[in-house]
Amino acid sequence: MAKDIFQQQGLAYAKYADDSFSWKNIELPCLKRHLTKHLKPSSNIIEAGSGSGRIIDYLKLNSIKEKNITGIDSNKELITLTKNKYPQAKFIQANICDRHLRPKKSDVIIASMVLHFLNDKELDKALYNFNQWTHKGGFLFFVVAHPLRFISRDLKQYFNTGWRNEKTPWNTKLPFWQRTIADYVNQTISADYNILVIDEPHLSARKKFNSEQAKYAQLPTRLAVLAQKK
Repeated sequence: MAKDIFQQQGLAYAKYADDSFSWKNIELPCLKRHLTKHLKPSSNIIEAGSGSGRIIDYLKLNSIKEKNITGIDSNKELITLTKNKYPQAKFIQANICDRHLRPKKSDVIIASMVLHFLNDKELDKALYNFNQWTHKGGFLFFVVAHPLRFISRDLKQYFNTGWRNEKTPWNTKLPFWQRTIADYVNQTISADYNILVIDEPHLSARKKFNSEQAKYAQLPTRLAVLAQKK
C-alpha cells in the first residue's frame, strides 16, 4: 500500500531529505552515537531503502569506501538520482521484502525511516532478508517514526495496529503502519537478532526552536534499534 504511493513521491522526498531538521538534529546524531564505533574501513554496508543517499555521505565520512556500499530502493527515480551522485556504489531497484533478492553479504545493514511503511507481514519478510544478507555477528541499525509520533493526542490508539494516513514534512500524505515498541522489539528478536540498544532520540526541551521544530522536543518522535545477528 505505502510503497505504491511512495513511488509517486520519491523526488519530493529527495528534495526535502538531505537538509531536513530531523535528519540533522535527531537521526544523524543517533547514527553517530550508536553505529559509528562498529564501522571499519573494510565494512560492506547495505542501506535498505536508500532514498536520497544521505546516509552514504555519513558512511564516506567514516572511511567506508563507496564501492563497499549497496543501496536498495524500490523507487526508480531515486535509484537514478543516487547512481549519479555516488557512481562507485552499487544500487538495486527492488523491494526489501523480496525473498528472491540476494545482494552481496554485508557487515552492517541500515534502514532509516523505512520500516514503519511496512505492515507486519512485510516487516517479518524484511527482517528475515536482513538476517540472510548479513554475516554472522553483523549489525542491523534501524530508525523509525516513534509509535507515539502521530497518536500523542489520543493515546488510546497506541495498541490499535494498522494503517494510518499522516501528513509528511514534504507536504503530502503517506500511510504508515502503527505498531508498538514491543512489536518492533519482538519482531527483531524473532528474526534471530540480539538487541544491543534501544533509543528514543530527542531534542532538549530547553533549547529554543521555531514552532515546527519544537514538535520534535515535546515527545519522542523516533525509535532506534541496534541489533546483532546471532
